[in-house]
Amino acid sequence: MLTGNNTEKDYFTHLFEQHHRSLYAYAYKKTGDSFTAEEIAQSTFIKFWQYRLKAGTLIQDNPEKLLFFITKALLVDYYRKKTATISIEEAFTVTESVASTYVLQHEALHFNNLIRSVADTLPDRQKQVFEMNYFQEMNHGEIAMALNISRQTVKNQLSKAMKQVRKLVTQQFLSTMITFL
Repeated sequence: MLTGNNTEKDYFTHLFEQHHRSLYAYAYKKTGDSFTAEEIAQSTFIKFWQYRLKAGTLIQDNPEKLLFFITKALLVDYYRKKTATISIEEAFTVTESVASTYVLQHEALHFNNLIRSVADTLPDRQKQVFEMNYFQEMNHGEIAMALNISRQTVKNQLSKAMKQVRKLVTQQFLSTMITFL
């Protein structure tokens, strides 16, 4: 132990040399990160010095105990901040994902409503073939059997319907874009 004749600087240097390695090792064991462990070890000595200034006296009665107490408190703070940071990042990611999903669902609903309204303008047979293909997801053979028509008729009706739907959807899209400009 140092005697009262030593200066505060000598005392602090001695404490640093004697305890830095063990404080660093303890922090490293708890964090697994050398940079963080070094930051915690350094901060421990800074806080120890600040405490010494507040107390107005050298802490000669078991300074190791106080150093480890400060290190443990800094580790608790580190994990508390780390947990809060992860939670905020996760919350942001989830919020962004939910918002994105909502926007996509809203756009899909809007697009389906647009397709339905355009399909309503088609002649009856084209509308029927188009809706069975697009909304009921039936293939050409299934539609032909259900309507008792040939596959070629299904292909022809569907081709005409798709041309008309594309044309009207494009017009709607351009009209909407002009409105926003």
